[in-house]
Amino acid sequence: MRPDGSGVLNVGPATGHPAWSPDSSRLAFFQFEYEAETWVLYTVSANGTDRRRLAAFEQMENWSHPQLSWSPDGSALLFAYEHKYGHPSSTGHVVGVDDGSILANVEGLVAAWSPDGSRIAVLTEVPVDGMHDVLYTLSKDGTDRRVLVRGSAEELIPGSDWNDVSKDVAACAELYAGNPGLVEDCRTLLTIRNALAGSSFLNWSADVPIEEWEGVAIEGDPPRVRALLRSGGEAGVPKLKGVIPPELGKLSELMSLDLGYNDLTGGMPPQLGNLSKLEYLSLQSNMLSGSIPPELGDLARLRILFIGGNNLSGCVASALSDTLTEFWLDGLEFCK
Repeated sequence: MRPDGSGVLNVGPATGHPAWSPDSSRLAFFQFEYEAETWVLYTVSANGTDRRRLAAFEQMENWSHPQLSWSPDGSALLFAYEHKYGHPSSTGHVVGVDDGSILANVEGLVAAWSPDGSRIAVLTEVPVDGMHDVLYTLSKDGTDRRVLVRGSAEELIPGSDWNDVSKDVAACAELYAGNPGLVEDCRTLLTIRNALAGSSFLNWSADVPIEEWEGVAIEGDPPRVRALLRSGGEAGVPKLKGVIPPELGKLSELMSLDLGYNDLTGGMPPQLGNLSKLEYLSLQSNMLSGSIPPELGDLARLRILFIGGNNLSGCVASALSDTLTEFWLDGLEFCK
């Protein structure tokens, strides 16, 4: 309507608050379609014409009203949203205005553009040792995540140590002096932390004892990292959104590796074949692609292999057909 209240124009049903484009030529809004249980993102011109359907989000049916904001240049829309029923996981997206493509994903309750549109600030909650607030920024394409502040309401910790991997890695020798194997395990996990987590979070830090690191199991005499169990299928566990780093192959005492039900992308690194003591490997239900490395055939102790639910191609090393007792290959076959 006009500022004086005249000229009221109905541009269509909307759920939540609509948002003006920077030049005031268009409105963006969500509409919840009950029959399909999806949230649909639309834009429409200020005179009610040229309605455009950008994207639909089926996973949002149980989430509260997302808050939309346009990038300063008007090329993208940003929103984050929170689960209605208190689920600690939350997410959002950067959507291209021209074609509705997902330009980036963000995990958080609130998200906002920087004045020049080059970065996004996100506030989220992470269920690590209780619920902690994390304030981080990332670039418009979802890369270059930088944690600014983390901690509970009672204690906020600057995020510099979180990002300074070299400082944490250097601390491993002092923390676990007398156990060179655990020193190397510590260094390896800290080196791969950010690549594996992606835009998610892991509490791996020199500030936290390695026995309390999320998903890490320390066993044996002397103690070593025997298992890395970080499945995203458990309630309240944010999904990892990075890649499988090749440095994982340096965990020489690893017996169990479970990274299933996350949002990991990229391929299976051939260095996984270096895990000579591995008995259990689950990478199921991620977004992995590419060929299955033949080096998996070097895992002579492997008994369980779950790699279905991905976009992998090729065949599984024939040597494993004689050793596996349980597997899910999702249509893939053993090499002949």
